[in-house]
Amino acid sequence: MKKEVLNLTIVTPLLLHGSDPTAEAELRPPSFRGEIRYWFRACAGAVISRTDMKGLHTLEGAIWGNTENGGAVSTRIIANPNGLMKGNQVLLPHKSGASRPAIRSGNFEIILSARRPVSNELWQAARDSLELAIVLGAFGQRARRGFGALSRSIPSYKSQEQAILKITNLLTGSLKNMRAFAGIVNVDTGPMPAAIPTFPCFSNKARIWLGTHPYSSGIEAIKDFMARIQKSNYLGGISPRHSSPLWMKPVQINQQFYLLMTFLPSTTCCPDDRALKEVETILSGYPKEEIKGWAV
Repeated sequence: MKKEVLNLTIVTPLLLHGSDPTAEAELRPPSFRGEIRYWFRACAGAVISRTDMKGLHTLEGAIWGNTENGGAVSTRIIANPNGLMKGNQVLLPHKSGASRPAIRSGNFEIILSARRPVSNELWQAARDSLELAIVLGAFGQRARRGFGALSRSIPSYKSQEQAILKITNLLTGSLKNMRAFAGIVNVDTGPMPAAIPTFPCFSNKARIWLGTHPYSSGIEAIKDFMARIQKSNYLGGISPRHSSPLWMKPVQINQQFYLLMTFLPSTTCCPDDRALKEVETILSGYPKEEIKGWAV
């Protein structure tokens, strides 16, 4: 059976809890599986036909399961509790205020394994989903504001240029592999969405930036970003309630940290291009370079 083990390092505190956010933080597999499926949909939504939402559910169910069938791929977490440092973490590091129990640092493993024989296309789509979740996303509470960022135990990037190249290759490869997976399960594919999609996925309206300002730690990067960026309903709100379309994640390049920002707009928060321009205006004062060449 196919299997892959990833050794991961906690870059910024993980705010992972059950139903009680004041309880001790823990590595909860359902939280990880949920984020991996989010990035699966972000990739699949970029390649399926716009009229084939049933196809999206077919692709997702084939790998991760649904209410009728178990998934072909499982995700497990293995960690040494003594190797995880826990403690409270302030939710707004640029201010004072509420804090929550967190896993502040440490290492653990995520194991991706096939429960039964699967095609190479299915396995690659699953691996890509996990890789996208680790490279572009984060896990737990306030993940879109930089908390719960992970990295491979050996830093992946030696320079800004290498980081941009690897991220571009990951995205183009993942989209290509998703098309191949859709092909073997007879799900119609189409061009990447040109308009703002109805759910967060890679599209021609999506943007990815790598910050150019260095920081000494991931928390310092979060703190500075929050202090610079004004509050806006376009970056998450309660009227209507919606998550932020912007994923902001500290990544390590050599011995310093930079912010990787992935913007996946949907009609829930960004109904038209005016909203996109507003977000670009909000972020205009932050030093960054856009990663291009992946939206093909």
